[in-house]
Amino acid sequence: MARPLRLEFAGALYHLTSRGDHREDIYLDDQDRRTFLDLLGKEILQQRWLCYAYCLMDNHYHLLIETPEANLVRGMRRLNGVYTQSFNRRHARVGHVFQGRYKAIIVDKENYLLEPLYRAEPGTSQDRCDGGKVAVVKLSSQCGGERVSQVVGGRESDEFILRPAVELSEVCL
Repeated sequence: MARPLRLEFAGALYHLTSRGDHREDIYLDDQDRRTFLDLLGKEILQQRWLCYAYCLMDNHYHLLIETPEANLVRGMRRLNGVYTQSFNRRHARVGHVFQGRYKAIIVDKENYLLEPLYRAEPGTSQDRCDGGKVAVVKLSSQCGGERVSQVVGGRESDEFILRPAVELSEVCL
């Protein structure tokens, strides 16, 4: 039986997630994170997406993406596919990096942008962003939704933001 088609339309806002196959890590080091963010930046430019926030966990990621055009599937297929090829080549592996299809939840723009995208409680080992640093990723109203503010240990910080060739997440003050 064929999988159901994804619902995509111009102006949609998606909370996207994808987890590692067998819940394994999809980033083994900071170079893998930089590679993913570089590829994400290229897709954002090529597809003309708006990236409001992201959080890279060891074994999965969260993205908050708006698609001015109905092109989510095209961009996500390339993002996950090219990252998988790069990861496997770099680490001399074969096979899947991601478990099944990415999850795409259409969210209400008016209400969703007011809430944190992802909240990790301090002191929990399973909910740590980017190499073990606890983080809350939230939108900053001062940035008009185009940049994110990240809170580490209860204070705003950019200490774990990886900066790809295309700036995705300058910290708002």
